[in-house]
Amino acid sequence: MISQIIFNGKKSYTDFGVTLSYFLPQPPSLKIIKEDVPFMHGSYDFSLLYGEQAYNDRRILCRLQFFDTDKIRLYIKYGELLEWLIGSGTSRLEYTGEPGLYYMARVEETPSWNRFYATGSLDFAFTAYPFKFGIRNEGTDIWDEFNFETDYMQDVKFNVVGTKNIVIYNPSSRKIVPTVVCDAAIDVVKGNITYKFSTGSTKDWHFELEKGKNEFTLKGNGNIEFVFRKEVL
Repeated sequence: MISQIIFNGKKSYTDFGVTLSYFLPQPPSLKIIKEDVPFMHGSYDFSLLYGEQAYNDRRILCRLQFFDTDKIRLYIKYGELLEWLIGSGTSRLEYTGEPGLYYMARVEETPSWNRFYATGSLDFAFTAYPFKFGIRNEGTDIWDEFNFETDYMQDVKFNVVGTKNIVIYNPSSRKIVPTVVCDAAIDVVKGNITYKFSTGSTKDWHFELEKGKNEFTLKGNGNIEFVFRKEVL
């Protein structure tokens, strides 16, 4: 199968007939927050002040190549690619070599265009959010996309009658705030803190899933679902 990128709903090979020479996601750089104090050796590092390392946007280096014996058609293809890449703004970006994941990205810098006889190439870089997102919510197990090294096969929907102890795994590289959907009032106890969720869909920014294993006690009578997708570096 030919590798390609899918950006703003269009595929590089299927829709444009161009070949992806490389797709190189660069790691996001750390956001380092330091403060110098007069007469002090070194500095104070506040980068983890809120408990998690923050990151800057990441760059993804790409090259597309195409061939046509007609020079006019070659330049037409070049214009089509520019319109697709530059005119899309921030959009969803997928790479077929990373099934089940997508980036949020845009092309901010002018691509570099090269032509040699009947061959054209376009070098460019996406600027992307530092984390990749899971295409599907957790609890949706698609075998072709399931990573047996990092993913979890788990339930995220629970029927509660009285009290129930549950475990949810967050496979992300960071804490995640899930959307909690209930058909009745249900309390979620996390450690010594009780979060109260009423009927409907709720996103409480104080209620977070830690990286890895999360143990909760549910109290109430009804159904509850934790809706979230992974975010990984």
